[in-house]
Amino acid sequence: MKPVPRELELKLSVTPETLARIRKGGALARLASLTPLGRASTNRLHSVYWDTSAHDLAAAGLGLRIRDAGGTLIQTLKTEDEGAGLASDRAEDETVISGAPRGTSPASWTPDLRLIADKSLRRRARKAIGKQPLQPLFESVVERTERLYATPDGDRFAVVFDDGHVALVADQTVREALCEIELELVVGAPAALIRTARTLGQRYPLSLGTRSKAARGYALAAKRDGGAVPVTPAEAIEKAGSSAVLPGMTLAQTYALTLTRCAGQIAGNIDAVVDHRFPEGIHQMRVAMRRLRAAHAAFHKAMPLAGAREHIARVKVLFSLLGEARDLDVFCTETLPAMVCASAEAGPGAAPDVTALAAAAEELRAEVWTQVLAALKAPAFTELLLQAGDLAAQAESNGGVTGDGRPGDACMPLADFARTRLDKQWDRGVIAHHVLTGLSNEARHDLRKDLKGLRYEAEFFAPLWPASRVKPFMKQLKGLQDEFGAINDAVTAFHMADMAAARIGGDSAARAAGYVGGWYGARAEAAFAHVCALWPAFEASSPFWHAPPLDA
Repeated sequence: MKPVPRELELKLSVTPETLARIRKGGALARLASLTPLGRASTNRLHSVYWDTSAHDLAAAGLGLRIRDAGGTLIQTLKTEDEGAGLASDRAEDETVISGAPRGTSPASWTPDLRLIADKSLRRRARKAIGKQPLQPLFESVVERTERLYATPDGDRFAVVFDDGHVALVADQTVREALCEIELELVVGAPAALIRTARTLGQRYPLSLGTRSKAARGYALAAKRDGGAVPVTPAEAIEKAGSSAVLPGMTLAQTYALTLTRCAGQIAGNIDAVVDHRFPEGIHQMRVAMRRLRAAHAAFHKAMPLAGAREHIARVKVLFSLLGEARDLDVFCTETLPAMVCASAEAGPGAAPDVTALAAAAEELRAEVWTQVLAALKAPAFTELLLQAGDLAAQAESNGGVTGDGRPGDACMPLADFARTRLDKQWDRGVIAHHVLTGLSNEARHDLRKDLKGLRYEAEFFAPLWPASRVKPFMKQLKGLQDEFGAINDAVTAFHMADMAAARIGGDSAARAAGYVGGWYGARAEAAFAHVCALWPAFEASSPFWHAPPLDA
């Protein structure tokens, strides 16, 4: 069966003014790394998106539209983004609707599922729709300017400037302006898109586009009675997911894939933080940044990448700012509410009033969130993400060859490399801490970080070994980390309470902060006692990487 065509594109959001500057100045045609192919074309595109009233196609991960492209009506069925990086990767089935009268609106043409060439996509669409009628939900109208470019390596891609809007078909007053640049790969490697976007980003203010036109339209279609249906954290949050490493991959491929997925997870939580202000979005961004730093730590010595150290430094700065916001989120939404409940249960006068402390903490939280939102909208953040994509491309193209052309450590079998790395992490985090009693708070924090490093690298390489060996080990490790998380929460609670008390001043605030610190300090000691109880069994466990790998 002929594979369904795929659409691989990188989307950039810009202001109309910036788009006009790029277009007028011929910015892309003047880049030494690109050769224009042919002339630019400009057309007005009118696209209407169809679904059931319950949005069954969208729920099945499909999007269906009819587009008027210069008088030709084209039906397109797309899958949702199946990539895990910065560029979207979708299956795309397109068919020209023959016999369509010229000048008619796409909204007057009902889609015909029989025209979908790919049988599996056609079955998915029919199963999703069932017996429900399709209806036109929303439309996009854009002025599109498009031109092809080529790189010296033989890559070819289209650069598309779109300026227009998305609106509901039933109510044209419900609309959203859009102005974006799409880099769509025709032939070659996605790295060409990343590097072109990075070059543009160093010259013009832009950001990664995180929403397709369909996503914008469905957000508009979710409006009811003048108020938007709330988006839940589960819908907006992007988690890491399972490792995509496969037996037989090279170290170069593994390094590149890991960087790409980490950058994709950071970008995937932009809307959750910027648009919806979900604290979990900040948490997941920090998880992705930890994983990204762990990937550099695991692979960089075997495969040095130009610019990696600079990239790590940038990540650390943003990670620190997000950490302040995360700590205050937890303090305001979890720590203090738990304290209020504890105080109420203890009875009147049994505990200091933490109301003023909570108000001061909320002020601090609002200030840090303002800084976070500014940082995520700044050009430096877009550069951080695109640089991660660039480093991934550099890793994959390097292939493990040293600067003088000789094979480096990265050419060793991946399972052998993984075993060496994991043994090193095991020695650092476990063997070096045979005796836990008497550890200072600082030493406990260091052990917690060492175990995190072990966990992230173990997750990277886990698919190389049988799940029956991996799961028991990871369950033990996660149990320890949960206890260390409780210990860290206590330390953080003490620090946040002191910050809030300092803002208020006075003995009353100091007493309230001391009460918070003491209460959580007791919980920390209980959690550490549990760590000590779990530790001997974990220390005596058999690390999964000591078993034969799947490709042995």
